[in-house]
Amino acid sequence: QKLREMLHALAVAEIHLTSAKRLKSFVDTLWHLFDGSDTEDPLLRFMPGLMDLLLQLRAELQQVRRLKGVQESCFQALCGATKALVPLAQPGKLKELDAFISILVQELQVVDLPGGGTPSFEMLVNELGKVSHSPEWRHHLRDLEVDKLVVLRMNQARGNKRAMKYSIWLASSLRGLPFLVQELQQNVSSDTTVDACFCTIVDILDEDVEGEWFLRHQHQEAQQQLQATDLSQLLSLILQGMQQHQDESYIQARGCHCLALVLTAREQLGCGRLFHLGEELLVQLLDVSVGVLRMSTVNSTVRDSSFLLRTMLEPSTCPEGCERQNEERMRQLLAHELCSRGVPDVLLSHLNSYAYMKDERHTELLEGVLACLVHLGGVWAALGPLAQLEPSGEAPTLAKACGLKVLFELGKEEPVLLEQAQAPATGETGPEAVLAMISDFVDRADDSNLRRHAELLAGLCQLLIGRKARKIC
Repeated sequence: QKLREMLHALAVAEIHLTSAKRLKSFVDTLWHLFDGSDTEDPLLRFMPGLMDLLLQLRAELQQVRRLKGVQESCFQALCGATKALVPLAQPGKLKELDAFISILVQELQVVDLPGGGTPSFEMLVNELGKVSHSPEWRHHLRDLEVDKLVVLRMNQARGNKRAMKYSIWLASSLRGLPFLVQELQQNVSSDTTVDACFCTIVDILDEDVEGEWFLRHQHQEAQQQLQATDLSQLLSLILQGMQQHQDESYIQARGCHCLALVLTAREQLGCGRLFHLGEELLVQLLDVSVGVLRMSTVNSTVRDSSFLLRTMLEPSTCPEGCERQNEERMRQLLAHELCSRGVPDVLLSHLNSYAYMKDERHTELLEGVLACLVHLGGVWAALGPLAQLEPSGEAPTLAKACGLKVLFELGKEEPVLLEQAQAPATGETGPEAVLAMISDFVDRADDSNLRRHAELLAGLCQLLIGRKARKIC
């Protein structure tokens, strides 16, 4: 009650001034209060009344075209209240919440493209996207035909990369992967459309996406509804998009990321990763992945193309049986073909280019490259080049730490990789050879990250050594 009284008093006192600093500051405080509240009872008791006052204040200021900064603060505060209340109140329960969401939809119809100021087109789409995470509100937005509205506005924004990204994200939140398939089919020649579709495929399929961009509800629906044929069609469309825009490195990188996620989704559906793809699609997939890796000149394309190759080369997670045997056979054929195309040399070239990087953002790139080297040439295909790296201003400890981490992860899944390891210089074999190399790495560097991964890998090697000793006995 006191907050409402203060807001009303400040509005009456300052609404006709040229600058309403106290009013704006108070509304900004409300926004942070709304955004940080997480207790249901107080929210439902005091927020609707404050929302009503904010809606009235914003409408009055819009009508007289005054105090733009206060209008913007009111909008942000209303967004904060909406974020807090949507999980607690279904459509029709709070008239203030219903009113603001209706206003978002109305303003989306008329806002300029690309939008400047507050609210911009992107801000309106972003707020409606957050609302769509709730099943009940998602249904309500469909009843308001927001999906049709955003597609209509999207068609007016084909040349605006940012507006397209937001539009396709919201439309996909409401309609799912089938919408993305349709968009790629109809607009594969548009680089902005292809890029936005690729970004949103990642937002649906990649569980590592953080925050409100991850479309968790569509991720769950995809797992429940998609069939192998749907995913094969999606693979083909992603490949078409990449082939149409070969000069755009960001499309090549995101395309590789999408291909890896779709292959993983196929396996999660129980239809295998590679075996049932068909020869034509498999050849396209191989040509594109190798082509992007070979032509990569920026770290994102190296990272995502090696991530795709790693996904294709990893052991199948299918249950034991014919399906798993078929996948393993395809994996061996794939590794042989990649070696015949000189991929290990390309990977080594990239490793040498990034080996002395110390920024953590290169971790995924290094891990992907090293994992591919192990899959194609065994443990020493990665350990050998890492051992040859010498300090040069900055010791390559990040690359070595990534190598040990990869060996631990792969060796845990496929112990045979460590059991068949052979050091070319000494002739020593098995986990014992790997242990000796670990000691050499750690003795020459003082890095906690490197030591942690070394300890994990050493523990795994000792476990395998002990297991072998028990078998002999």
